[in-house]
Amino acid sequence: TSFTYDTAGNTKTVAQTGTGGGHVSYTYNPATPDCGGFEGQRCTAQTKMSAAKTVKTSFKYDDKGNLVKVTPPKPLGETTYTYDELGRTETLTDGRGIKKVFTYD
Repeated sequence: TSFTYDTAGNTKTVAQTGTGGGHVSYTYNPATPDCGGFEGQRCTAQTKMSAAKTVKTSFKYDDKGNLVKVTPPKPLGETTYTYDELGRTETLTDGRGIKKVFTYD
């Protein structure tokens, strides 16, 4: 496995060699965020499945930098998150619509 990094130290690409090898590339928020949140947070992950097929997963953040949505390639459904006022995960709803509720003492 080999990695490349951007000037901010974020993983830019991951390449795996061998019979099951693949290639994943990432994009990150610039100084003016593209996907909500803050500079340096991951916005996309593109996975090269074969010479002819690349799939993309997108990430969205709220204004506090919390991950609120992950959109994988179809046919998978998106996963959403909500947070309480302290920034703790309150709910997680997966791509099948199954909702987990988190409680804290």
